Amino acid sequence: MIGAIVGTDQVAQYRVAIQIASAAMIANIIVNAILSPRFAALHLLDNSAEIQRLAVFGSRVAFVAAISFVLMILIIGSSGFSAVLGLEYATSYELTLWLAIGIAASAFFGSSVLILNMSGREIYSARYSYFTAIANIALNAILIPFFGALGAVIATVFTTVLMQALAWILVRRELGIRTDAFGVCLPK
Repeated sequence: MIGAIVGTDQVAQYRVAIQIASAAMIANIIVNAILSPRFAALHLLDNSAEIQRLAVFGSRVAFVAAISFVLMILIIGSSGFSAVLGLEYATSYELTLWLAIGIAASAFFGSSVLILNMSGREIYSARYSYFTAIANIALNAILIPFFGALGAVIATVFTTVLMQALAWILVRRELGIRTDAFGVCLPK
């Protein structure tokens, strides 16, 4: 949508930002890969306390890693970013920073979507994905003409965090489990 609305130069800026900011998700991907079978097994045993303990621990690991990445981007700064990538990609710094902040906010909510899927509530994940995809397209159509690639970043961050928040609310309401980084790690 960026290329169609404002031109291909901003597509390149966005693409570079997405590639760099994706590094902030590495810990979250690892945590989810390790915990997903445990969540499914614990759900079958109806062990919500252990699911919450693992989910909170996992969200803390992913959140701290993502925040550390954000801090690293801040320390590097736009001048360091430009020095490494070249002046033509100076705009990618701001885009990368906002995407990384969005990834950190998403990591804060923990494995809510995964827990929905592992507890037989994948229909909600599918609905949230559908709803936020439509919202993302609409926000892109509204924001890109005014803000270019930054508008696409805003739409992406908003809808990604919204999906995580909706899943977090449902897991809390239906399963009584907090998955966020500020949740209580219940004793074993």
